[in-house]
Amino acid sequence: MSEREEKRNRPEEDERRENASRPSETPSQSEISSQPESLSQRQDAAEEKKSDPSRKPDLFDKLFTLPGLRWAGPIFARYREVLLYLFFGAVTTLVSFFVFWLFHDKLGWNEHPANLLSWVTAVLVAFLTNRAWVFADARAAHAGSFFLQIGEFYLSRVASLGAEEAILAVFVTWLGLPAMAVKAVASIVVVLLNYILSKFIVFRKKSDKK
Repeated sequence: MSEREEKRNRPEEDERRENASRPSETPSQSEISSQPESLSQRQDAAEEKKSDPSRKPDLFDKLFTLPGLRWAGPIFARYREVLLYLFFGAVTTLVSFFVFWLFHDKLGWNEHPANLLSWVTAVLVAFLTNRAWVFADARAAHAGSFFLQIGEFYLSRVASLGAEEAILAVFVTWLGLPAMAVKAVASIVVVLLNYILSKFIVFRKKSDKK
């Protein structure tokens, strides 16, 4: 080969050697399997973990398998805890009004003991429904833990009741704002406070307890 031909072929040889030394842009199967999960895969795994597939279907899960409610099943599964909490909050409110009406209007009790009894009954209903359905994965394992849990629940509701009374005292008694408007805002605050106390203190998961 002449010197001229050798110079002409040298760039082609250099390019082939450079391409050979460059890593392949198409990953092999083993490389694909070793790559981190994609964002969608991580989201799917998180959603599956959140839905807790090991939990046995309860009454509400079966309810959303009915033909007329099946469309709402994914929404319920995604926001199950909050939706059940709000639902049983409404049930608890109805229980409180019913007990007060029964003992005050029908049986002639004074409004204060009737209101106290309605509060105690409503809190008990809230505890049992929260324990059974809303925060079912954090229910007490034995009798001692059960009574400790129900004690914490009543104390948390006393704390939220105190917060509501403080809001009424400041904005109604001291500042003279409309009572019903302040009561409505205070009720929203109490609902949020009760949810936080129930989720992170009373019904906190075992893995969160130290």
